[in-house]
Amino acid sequence: MSLRSGNIAFFIILFVFSFFTPAQAQVSMGERSPFAFTVRGGLLSNNGDLATLLRLKTEWDKTWSLNTFYSTHAEAVLGIDLIRLRTTDIVLHLSALGSEPEILAKDQFSEHRVAMSRLGMARATLTFSFNSDGYKMFSMPWHTNHEAILGVTGAYMYATDIVMTDFAKDSLGITQIRAKKPVKSVGLTFGWNWRIASSGWVIGLNGSVMWFADENPLMRFETDEASLYTSGYLTFAPRILQAGIGYHF
Repeated sequence: MSLRSGNIAFFIILFVFSFFTPAQAQVSMGERSPFAFTVRGGLLSNNGDLATLLRLKTEWDKTWSLNTFYSTHAEAVLGIDLIRLRTTDIVLHLSALGSEPEILAKDQFSEHRVAMSRLGMARATLTFSFNSDGYKMFSMPWHTNHEAILGVTGAYMYATDIVMTDFAKDSLGITQIRAKKPVKSVGLTFGWNWRIASSGWVIGLNGSVMWFADENPLMRFETDEASLYTSGYLTFAPRILQAGIGYHF
């Protein structure tokens, strides 16, 4: 009787184990969606070395340096997981960024506003994300609370609604500021993400350093023969610092 009872107990345990194990594995290994949506905001500036110089025609050494300097911006980002591994993901980010940078003129003694503008940017970014724990963020059933991001980014930029100030017209003699075509830039992006508790919400910090990659400038500052200053043009290589919050569906 004891042998028969032992066999019955063994088969009961085996049946229960085989019945519940697949169901438990299916729950714990659930797949997350490849899509994430993020909203970011921060500061946008141009490479200071790309400032355009308007020179006084009668004294070539006297110049005004024109650039956009710092402005705030907002960016909406759709992320799509292309390749998922345990310790890294390769993700494509498609985004739209908007900003309203001021164009400022500086000399040795003063600073003046030249124009207000609106800057739009359509970006595509390919990132590699690396976590510092044993497994990838959100890769069920294991979780890590932080990851590092490194990638390449490219953008089309355009400037619109440029409104010149009286200083630009009267003092610098600028007749118009033209920005006819979208221009390209490419660069590197980096950042860090933190998951909020065990949810799909994530907060992050990131930055991008980009180089101008177009034969046309972003803006042209045109003066006429009666103006005291020469014409100039502005190329744009964005420097971006951001903080954001997003949700991985």
